[in-house]
Amino acid sequence: MGNLLIYLLFGSSQIDSSMYPFNKKQTPKRHVSMLLENFILQASNLVTNLIFENMTSLTSLVNFLSKYKLCSSSYLSARSAATLLNNLMLQNLVYLYIKQPRDIYSSRYKILLIHQTGLQMKYIYTCRSADIRKLSSGKCIFISFLEIQDLLIPKLEKNLLILCKILLYIFINIIGSSIIFIIRIILSSLNSKL
Repeated sequence: MGNLLIYLLFGSSQIDSSMYPFNKKQTPKRHVSMLLENFILQASNLVTNLIFENMTSLTSLVNFLSKYKLCSSSYLSARSAATLLNNLMLQNLVYLYIKQPRDIYSSRYKILLIHQTGLQMKYIYTCRSADIRKLSSGKCIFISFLEIQDLLIPKLEKNLLILCKILLYIFINIIGSSIIFIIRIILSSLNSKL
């Protein structure tokens, strides 16, 4: 959001040149429009989140949804409202402790765009080294797990592939030898009868 305000107020000359993978003097117009579109969607998400947090009970949430016709009448029950709030809370937790640290560590920023088929999620590259320093210790632990995963999974995949090839080779040789052995037994029994 900060970069969008800088673009809108001061133009691209005030943007840190290491922030994006293009020359700041030749900032694509589509880039700024995507940031603006994302800002509008994120602001609407924030407003919705604040409205839901200020609801004092499930009944008031159901009444709010009903009054403004924000959902189908088949979903206007306390149970549906509780499920909605629980899903939103779970999504926020997953975002805060898993997706956000991963995106910061990967130097990318998730943006939402309005598309003719609905909302579309895209990632843009941006330098986020300052954000890494601001992460809590729990989020840093998650980043450590990502680093361990990046280190171990390719080696595990390679070793598992070698093991599968060995097992397949052994299995094919056992089956091949067994088939040849059975054919020889059948042929020898046929020869002895003749």
